[in-house]
Amino acid sequence: MTINPAGTIAIQLHQARQRLAVSKARARRLAGLIERVGAEGAQGRALADAFAIAEDLIAQQRDSIAALESCEKALAAFGKASGPLQA
Repeated sequence: MTINPAGTIAIQLHQARQRLAVSKARARRLAGLIERVGAEGAQGRALADAFAIAEDLIAQQRDSIAALESCEKALAAFGKASGPLQA
């Protein structure tokens, strides 16, 4: 049986990019809510806090994507040098 770690990483990258797109869309919606409500009052502060959390999650997702891309490049280089892995 041939193991395809590059294929697994490609799937993980695709899923991570989808999650990032969803997170960005949610952050844009939060930003719109913050503009409408304003930063005053408890509701505005709660929305601002939620937006900060969303920004942190987006940064983490970008870091994960960068790490997966590095793994993908390393596996591609390894695959060229050694051929497919066998289980």
